[in-house]
Amino acid sequence: MENEEVRRIGEQLALGALVAIAKWFLITIVVIAVARCALPDQRDATDAPSGPRSGLMPRIDHGTGCQYLETKNGALLPRMGWNGRHICEATE
Repeated sequence: MENEEVRRIGEQLALGALVAIAKWFLITIVVIAVARCALPDQRDATDAPSGPRSGLMPRIDHGTGCQYLETKNGALLPRMGWNGRHICEATE
C-alpha cells in the first residue's frame, strides 16, 4: 500500500466514525425531546400553573388526616387553610 492510499483509508474511517457519532447524538436529542413532551410535568398542588416548581411536597398523615408540606431538606410544616388552621380531614 502506498502512503496516499493509507491516508485516504484513514480519512474515510474518521469520516465514518464522525457520521456515526453525529447520528447517535441526533437520535439521543430526539429521544430526550419526545420523552419530555410525553411525560407529565410532575406538578402538584403547591406549584403555580406555570413557572418554576415550589420545591415543596404535599404529605398526608393517614392516621390523623392532617396535611403537611415537606421542604427539600426534609422538614415538615403544617399545611394551613385559608382560615389559618391546620388542614386536617377526618379519616374513617
